[in-house]
Amino acid sequence: DYTALKAVPAGSYSKIYQYDGNVCLMTLESDGNGSMANIFTSEKSGESVAAASFTLSYPVCYSANVSLYTGLKNNTDPTSGTLRETQSIVCNSQGYYVVDFNNTYSVKKGEKFSVVVTLISYTDFHQVPVEGGSDSGLGMDFKMYSDSNQSFVNLGSGWEDAGAEGYNNVPVKALTVNNEEIKSLAINTLP
Repeated sequence: DYTALKAVPAGSYSKIYQYDGNVCLMTLESDGNGSMANIFTSEKSGESVAAASFTLSYPVCYSANVSLYTGLKNNTDPTSGTLRETQSIVCNSQGYYVVDFNNTYSVKKGEKFSVVVTLISYTDFHQVPVEGGSDSGLGMDFKMYSDSNQSFVNLGSGWEDAGAEGYNNVPVKALTVNNEEIKSLAINTLP
């Protein structure tokens, strides 16, 4: 077994929007490419989405397309807003991946936005990770809950509400930074 870790300076991001506890207990099989998405609501003005992250729970090589949508118009469709950017990366193993966008995208307080991750497998193994049911199967009795219209999966036949289907949440997160506003600027001139 091996582990790789790339650290970033503390304070690189100001907030992580997430629903899952970063524990994926099951995966959903799909016939081809599978997608997972979370819809978030911005908690304050003055922040911008700078990156996204997700977790893969099986050691399969994937190409991942990570997209950010803002201004969502439909609470049950994570792609119903404006596509701001898509980043593609290769994921060689299971683990936690952080993907920085080329730009930051400002969101207003109360604005709905989403992160959509489409997984393209290089093998015949096509799966999407989810938290799973309330029984961990690991000898621990803990419960996981999700509200409707938070997490979504698309296994090839359109978006499904992961919470309503009993899958609970997907391991997709949005990372934001605070927008620094210049209130005033003083210029001193030399004689």
